[in-house]
Amino acid sequence: MHKESRYPSSQSSKKIYELHIQNLALSEFSKLQSQEKVFLRATFDKDSVIDIGSAQPWPLNQGDSLEIDYKLDINDAWVKNDQLEFKLELMGEGWFTMALVRCAQVAKEVSSYNRAYTCTIPGEKAPLLTYRLAEKGVPPPNKNQLPVASN
Repeated sequence: MHKESRYPSSQSSKKIYELHIQNLALSEFSKLQSQEKVFLRATFDKDSVIDIGSAQPWPLNQGDSLEIDYKLDINDAWVKNDQLEFKLELMGEGWFTMALVRCAQVAKEVSSYNRAYTCTIPGEKAPLLTYRLAEKGVPPPNKNQLPVASN
């Protein structure tokens, strides 16, 4: 005889999060010079490293915009006390591999709300990288549905 539990499984109520890396754009006026080969490196929990695009690095020239559209599932172990600490680095490949730009984040109250980020090169206004941390499967809000402040 099958007996149903009165308590839902903790697994079924657990939220799954994803990091959606959306775009990489280098302003035509950027102090960062054009690069022949770049890729992204994501680091979670200080030592979990994931390279994105390293197998086939992208060329990135001043004025270029690349749609990355890469979604990465967030490991439960990386979320501690309802916060996620991570960094994204734009890596340049040449004689050696080096971090060209580093974007470090501590996302607090991960379970409470979804959020979008931009990363800029210090001293510049145009975003180099756009990304979103959200519950998996939850689409970004439609700009037409956002509340409008009135006077």
